Amino acid sequence: MRQSNRVFSSILTKIGNGDQLASQEIELIESRLCTVHEADTHCPHAIRLFNTNHAVNVYNKKILDGAIEKYNSTATDVYIGCTSTEQQAFVRQKLHKMSIIDTGGLPYETVFVKDIYYMITTNIDVSDGLANGAVGKLVHIERDDSGQVNFVWLEFSDSPKTGQKIRKKVAGHVAANNISRTAVPIGRRSSTIPLNNNKTINVKRSHLPLVCACATTIHKSQGSTYSEIVYEYDKKQSQSLVYVALSRVTTIEGLRITTSNNDLTFYHGRRPSTTMIHLRDEFRRLSLNCVKTVDSDMLYFIRQEQGLTVYTLNCQSLLRSHSQDLLKIKLYKNLTSYFYLKLG
Repeated sequence: MRQSNRVFSSILTKIGNGDQLASQEIELIESRLCTVHEADTHCPHAIRLFNTNHAVNVYNKKILDGAIEKYNSTATDVYIGCTSTEQQAFVRQKLHKMSIIDTGGLPYETVFVKDIYYMITTNIDVSDGLANGAVGKLVHIERDDSGQVNFVWLEFSDSPKTGQKIRKKVAGHVAANNISRTAVPIGRRSSTIPLNNNKTINVKRSHLPLVCACATTIHKSQGSTYSEIVYEYDKKQSQSLVYVALSRVTTIEGLRITTSNNDLTFYHGRRPSTTMIHLRDEFRRLSLNCVKTVDSDMLYFIRQEQGLTVYTLNCQSLLRSHSQDLLKIKLYKNLTSYFYLKLG
């Protein structure tokens, strides 16, 4: 459970289960509703959660356009397999229309601004928490002599364990360049992107795997935790979507809810959700009518504590060297047809 406040946790559980909220619980959620102007004034650095990619792109563009000091970074693309300039121009147009999912998580262009959030778009080191979807605040930018951005440093304040391993490796560089000790370096990565069906034409792209994440979709935020969010709520949203959005924040104090028309009413939870109840009943039915499988029989046998004996056989030299030994322990039976594994 991400939330330490019991009342807030209880409300989220009810919303997730489709239960009806008490009047005081609805009042508590409605106390977090505010106008868009109030959210921009009081929570300028909070992550925004929207339901659509369009709303996300509009908000992120607004933040980047309003920044005074910013650094543009463009991917380095090397085309391989093109036989003419016309063909290269054609595949270049195709490449620029591709989504970031199809380009190995590497965008063509990124605008970097200090003190705003960026999302990692590919798995860098999953064991170190540097995975696709991780969000951190940009605190430092490093450029080469030509002005190209080579490294950016992010702080993952909501996930302090993220980047622990890499931080130890770059401790000397951090101290020498007066960089925050909690910052994590993100460098350029490469990806080979096929541009035709038989993969004879490719582009090798080098860029930083980051996109602006001042706002993100509710769906993409799943699995993430934030200390402060502004969630654009709509009464037409599904119960499950509302639950995902509200449960991204760690405390009720860090939650702000807005609507497109500044309606300050929370419509969900005023009656039991039939959709969620039917789904819960179906899960209950499935749990009581499990399909019997071989592994369930094996687990049942083991849990009965009747004993388990496993013989491992060197199959390569078994017939040639060990058939007599197997005969002595009565484990050899028509060995030319099959091996017998004795349980019991």
